Amino acid sequence: MRRKDYLFFAVSALVLAGGLTAMKLIKDPWQVPANYKTMKNKVAVSKTSLAEGKELFDMACASCHGTTGKAKIAKGIDLFDLSSADFHAKFTDGEIYYQSFVGRNPWHNFTKAVPDETDRWNVVNYIRSLKGK
Repeated sequence: MRRKDYLFFAVSALVLAGGLTAMKLIKDPWQVPANYKTMKNKVAVSKTSLAEGKELFDMACASCHGTTGKAKIAKGIDLFDLSSADFHAKFTDGEIYYQSFVGRNPWHNFTKAVPDETDRWNVVNYIRSLKGK
């Protein structure tokens, strides 16, 4: 086999492995640590908090979740509907914070993209404002 063929098969195998890993992570339930489950939002809801949260959401989150929080990133891959009552009833603010910024494995870690903790809580406030929209 020629060198280009080996390279093609190697790259194809890596892409397939990466895709399968991403699918496994999406299907596996989130394991949120207990300290995040009980964590309280440190920022009061206000017009300023919601405006700043929306700006950051649009910049860091909307590419996958859409501006309404209802997006699919690919055929058959559903994300949480961030506007549904079920989502808001199921998760505490701390769990939303963890899932949005800490993530799991290196995938979905946005602590460097949004380094300020107050900004992160503003995004949580904004996500909460999507309920029922």
